[in-house]
Amino acid sequence: MKNSILTLVIILFGSLVNAQMESSNWYFGDFAGLSFSNGLPEANVNGALTTWEGCASISSYSGELLFYTDGNKIWNRNHVLMPNGSGLLGNLSSTQSALIVQKPENDSLYYLFTIDDVAHGNGGSEGLNYSIVNMNLESGLGDVIEEEKNNHLTSPMCEKVTATKHANGIDVWILCQKWETNDIYAYLLTAEGIDTEAVINSCGTIISGIIDNAKGYMKVSPNSSIIAKANAGMHTVEIFDFNNSTGGVTNARVIPDMAGEPYGIEFSPDNKLLYVNTWKNQSGQRLLQYDLEAGDINDIIASEYIVGIGTNGALQTAPDNKIYIAMNGSGSLSRINQPNKYGPDCDFEFNSISLGGKTSQYGLPNFPSYIIPPVGEHELVISTTDINIYPNPNNGRFYLEVDSSVENAVIELYDLNGKLIWKENVQLISNLKTNIIDVSFLDKTSYILLLKTGNKTFSTKLFIE
Repeated sequence: MKNSILTLVIILFGSLVNAQMESSNWYFGDFAGLSFSNGLPEANVNGALTTWEGCASISSYSGELLFYTDGNKIWNRNHVLMPNGSGLLGNLSSTQSALIVQKPENDSLYYLFTIDDVAHGNGGSEGLNYSIVNMNLESGLGDVIEEEKNNHLTSPMCEKVTATKHANGIDVWILCQKWETNDIYAYLLTAEGIDTEAVINSCGTIISGIIDNAKGYMKVSPNSSIIAKANAGMHTVEIFDFNNSTGGVTNARVIPDMAGEPYGIEFSPDNKLLYVNTWKNQSGQRLLQYDLEAGDINDIIASEYIVGIGTNGALQTAPDNKIYIAMNGSGSLSRINQPNKYGPDCDFEFNSISLGGKTSQYGLPNFPSYIIPPVGEHELVISTTDINIYPNPNNGRFYLEVDSSVENAVIELYDLNGKLIWKENVQLISNLKTNIIDVSFLDKTSYILLLKTGNKTFSTKLFIE
């Protein structure tokens, strides 16, 4: 007896497995916040964090808040300080004071990397440190492991730290720049822990001098191939090639002589465009767009388009694949609705997202590039007639029915953490004939099944018992 026809899930961000919601909850500025758990941004006014610049947050795969930080303190999902969550070595006036990275192949441990600032306190001497949060502590609310707090890696540092996936899709590169050098450090985080021997790349401009030179964001493109960083006081943006197999940084290119100090920086989800926000510009802060596929660096510079005037803070892509923009002292965020489109088609909205009475400062949460889901190439589809799978649950052997519009297809199975488990090209028999799929060799658990054909993607859960 067939089960009822399955209702297929809308793939909001290109594919369901990439629609992980770890970046769903943002806390920043003066007690400001946003939640994307329901798909659309909603003001979060229950946060305990106040920061001028740096901050980070992390949620579960399903979008439930786990914890957030300013680089000095950590609050749990109940907005209460973790018992051992104070006295970290970041600084709320550091551009990217904190970065949260889940330990590869571990569901409960999170590495919190912190960067202090050059302008205040110790002049950047605390540098890059990490602490480990165990979410199994404090009855599931999490806490910093006592013996894994403020582990020192290197110093002094610029106010930059970001992360992207290794080419193996599992391990994570932690990237930062050393102050008074042109050294970009790449630390590898694996299931065994952090490799304290960094890949050191002497590439690009030596960053030294006035304190503003250390400020500005560093980001990695969603496909992990390009690094961009803003050197605020030097009025430059640098672009590099990144090899995520080796940690190598090469081919430094400079966008020079920018009006105002570049601060916020972000890639379009399709990797083709770069957005830069400037501050401290007497002629007006500017939001700029550059076409990274225009040609050489001179062509990229010539492609500059002024998206908007009056924004001066961080840029951050959200789970909806739109870019949100901070403005110091504002009760709203601005937004780029179509960041993959060049020129005015990117659809910039000034001060369009209310913060519910709270106030933005310069910073927005710092996320690894891989947490934000990539834009897919397939049409988003809901169907109750085009595809049917039965029985479900099953023993790994099931029947797939498709209509006459579906012939050649790719079937992919992912675990619930988004890891590809099995993939195969199949020739499907159309006209509602049955197709037998046998994956009985897989573990007995739940999977996400994607059926990709033409410009359509169908998705549902598969249960093997």
